Amino acid sequence: MIETVDGCHKWLMRNAPAENVSVINRIFKYAVIKISNGMINDFKKLEDSQKEHTHLSNLFTRDTLMFNENMAMSYARMMNKFYCLDIKSSYLFLIDEPAEYHNNGEFPKNLKWKFMSYQDGMNFSMVPANERDVSSEYMYRNKYISDSERHTFIIADLYSREYQYGLLLCEPTSDKFFAELELVVYQVSAAVKLINLISEQDRINEKLHMKNIALENLSEIDEMTGIYNRRGFYRAAEAFIESSKGKDIIVCYADMDNLKLVNDGYGHSEGDFSIKSLALCLKEAFGENGIVGRMGGDEFAAFILSEKTEGIESIIGKKRRYIEHLNRTANKPYHIDMSMGFCECVCENSYDFKEAVDKADGKLYDNKTERKRRNKNKVSETDH
Repeated sequence: MIETVDGCHKWLMRNAPAENVSVINRIFKYAVIKISNGMINDFKKLEDSQKEHTHLSNLFTRDTLMFNENMAMSYARMMNKFYCLDIKSSYLFLIDEPAEYHNNGEFPKNLKWKFMSYQDGMNFSMVPANERDVSSEYMYRNKYISDSERHTFIIADLYSREYQYGLLLCEPTSDKFFAELELVVYQVSAAVKLINLISEQDRINEKLHMKNIALENLSEIDEMTGIYNRRGFYRAAEAFIESSKGKDIIVCYADMDNLKLVNDGYGHSEGDFSIKSLALCLKEAFGENGIVGRMGGDEFAAFILSEKTEGIESIIGKKRRYIEHLNRTANKPYHIDMSMGFCECVCENSYDFKEAVDKADGKLYDNKTERKRRNKNKVSETDH
């Protein structure tokens, strides 16, 4: 345009009368200024448009990677700024499990599809969980696509290296979208892959957490008897004391009578049977409010709040009745029983509790010595 105006100006200057030269110069100066200003304004508009487009593209790039704790919702959130790229509507379909596809290979068949999320203008949403499993035909005829107007869709393949993740169905508003298609494919593919990796990591972490809980439980439970082992017993006691400071408790220490004789005379399996039976006896004697643990070998410990039981005599009575029934019904060639020592105290911390256990152990020794003395006297009287 400038060249055309300049050519016209030169022709007029050569052919116009001398008295018109000044007028011609003013007219063409005005024209050149107007054209230049128009070009500058157009350039500024183009520059502003490019800046706005760059800004919107950055928003799209940012939001496709803005995940939250709900990974499923992240599929919808990444479509938050699709409208910035002149995408009227879009629909995200993922393969149930990423499918491997190599160059010149056959594309996997019988894939299971999940309809995860969709976008309509500035609105985006998750597809309800009960509507996600769909067939490939459903992609183009789902209830979220209006039948009242004609639609033209672009199908974008979502992939990373040799793994296929799904398809993105896009409805652009103009052919300008083709300039953005590569950006959309790479960005959405990366987002889907990251969400898939994070979700898989969450599943692995959950499995590890459950295994750790199981291992922790195993490390606190005696495998043979099913009651607490020594470690589990003291950990349970710490938690118990923390919530019951200043309250009276009854602590018991017990061990089996004549375990060596049973093992030597009838085998270790019978010794194990006796130990398991005594663990059940203590659980019965202390009830559901009591804590019972196997401290090792044939030794046990237990405790309970005084207010949760009728007292030591009540525990001894329950134990005696259980033992009598056990020996009457077990049909064993030996007698199963145990000695018990008790300590009543108030525990403020774990040190007090361990001291109470030691005292109960001392009372157990006294009880066992007394029982042996009584049994010896009975034998002597019988011989006499």
